[in-house]
Amino acid sequence: MYSFRKITPADEAMFKHWLIHPHIGGWWKDGDTEWGLVAEDIDSPHIDMRIAQADGHPIGFIQDYNAHHWGMPQYAVFPPDTRAIRAYEKAGFRPDKITACEYGDPVHVKVYP
Repeated sequence: MYSFRKITPADEAMFKHWLIHPHIGGWWKDGDTEWGLVAEDIDSPHIDMRIAQADGHPIGFIQDYNAHHWGMPQYAVFPPDTRAIRAYEKAGFRPDKITACEYGDPVHVKVYP
């Protein structure tokens, strides 16, 4: 059975350990940086961060948030032709526009029909 529990500070070591694996870490920065971002928002009402579990065993991290809260639609800050953009397009998302994110970097905005 799958379940999804709130992430807690006690998950820090496990979260960082997951990021050392190439098939996971390739999507993220280093563990200290990423955990810092998680810890910064861990009590935020605007983002729901959870540990996915299978039969009570942790198997992954998920997060859900309304990107419009920060004034941006759903976006991915990746250069063109990366794995993430291709994955979104294979899932049915289509390019809408490129705009600047809150830091000024270009953001590829995708929409789902």
